[in-house]
Amino acid sequence: MVPEASPLAVPEASPLLRSIAPLRTRVVRVSIVNDYELVVAGVAALLAPFPQIEIVETAANRIPYTQADVLLFDTYGHRDLGTNRVSELVANEQNRYVAMYTFEFGPGLVERALSTGVRGYLDKREPASRLATAIERIAAGEVVVSAGGTPLHRSEIEWPGRAAGLSVRESELLPLLAEGMRNNEIAESLYLSVNTVKTHLKELYRKLGASNRAQAVAAAAQAGLLARRSSSPTSDVRAG
Repeated sequence: MVPEASPLAVPEASPLLRSIAPLRTRVVRVSIVNDYELVVAGVAALLAPFPQIEIVETAANRIPYTQADVLLFDTYGHRDLGTNRVSELVANEQNRYVAMYTFEFGPGLVERALSTGVRGYLDKREPASRLATAIERIAAGEVVVSAGGTPLHRSEIEWPGRAAGLSVRESELLPLLAEGMRNNEIAESLYLSVNTVKTHLKELYRKLGASNRAQAVAAAAQAGLLARRSSSPTSDVRAG
């Protein structure tokens, strides 16, 4: 068993990392990928104070072109955790290692992610210092998996809709609504129950001053909450 104070944990049968003591051996080159400029900029700002991390590229809705030790893929805005995109990033030889950065720790998600070849599955609830250390360990060739669901303080990461008072989950619903997805499809994509989706939608409508989906999408579009950062969309760009 992993000691309670340890920030990361893995199943007993897995040969994954059980310690994240910092390496401090060299600067790690990191690129950050997501569909929103606001998201990649927020993650870059989160890692900026750590001298062992060098952000070499922030790629919005495209494949990065700069060689990096670790490509950090933020799953925000991706349906089914962006599995198609992850496979594409792993196959790109200029990315030495790929790590996923997510709030999602549902049953089987970690195993599915690791099966694509990623070397890290990192929880957004981890403090920035632990994120930086985990990236170091991944760059050193280890596989790092966050415990997931731990009662840690959520890092101050930006997301589309935050300025409008929307939660991460509420803002994640918007692109799915715009695509015309039904409640059960949204629930499947975000690994939620249909009732939970309905609760989030009710709160989203209230905050946007809308009474139905069409009004919510229109209000979000007018406020710029649906805009992607790049005009070159890639496959599988939805939930989160």
